[in-house]
Amino acid sequence: EQLLRLTLLSKTFGIPEEIEREIKALDGHFSRLS
Repeated sequence: EQLLRLTLLSKTFGIPEEIEREIKALDGHFSRLS
């Protein structure tokens, strides 16, 4: 669900793929912490 939301966000706001990848990496990092 989270990845889908990020994909929709990137399409909506035109986030570059590099930034989207960084967000996904950070998201995975925080998911492991919690």
